[in-house]
Amino acid sequence: AQEFQDQVALVKLNANEDNDVVNSLTFDSVPTTFIYKDGELVHTIRGKKDKAAVVKALKDITKDIAKK
Repeated sequence: AQEFQDQVALVKLNANEDNDVVNSLTFDSVPTTFIYKDGELVHTIRGKKDKAAVVKALKDITKDIAKK
């Protein structure tokens, strides 16, 4: 998370405790990572991923966002 601290905010929700937020989202797998830019969903990562896979996805997404 530190390598992206100036580019993204990471927020973790517990699906068993944050019912209001969880009910407002649509997902079919736990864990699911939703990535938003300016309030708009830009990417979803489904299932458990290792750190390398998440870092790669964040690098790709932040690179794509920087191009816009």
